[in-house]
Amino acid sequence: MIALVAGSVIYAAGSVVMARPYISSPVALLAAIPLAAVAGLLVLGRLVLLMAVLWVMVQGDPIFDPVIERLERGQRRRNRRRDL
Repeated sequence: MIALVAGSVIYAAGSVVMARPYISSPVALLAAIPLAAVAGLLVLGRLVLLMAVLWVMVQGDPIFDPVIERLERGQRRRNRRRDL
């Protein structure tokens, strides 16, 4: 956990250094840029987590069998309603 926090702080600091030539407002440079950097990391982290979960589901992990069965059951019900 400490490594993740330290990495986020370093990434936010690097974003400030990279944005410094383009931003004239100190408030934007010291508040908005680091917040945007950390928010971007969170969004990318969620996307990677979602992709990992989907990959495990596709591979047929037994942990997700009840979830997949429930989804398939719902699909069959919808198809049955359409056929009537």
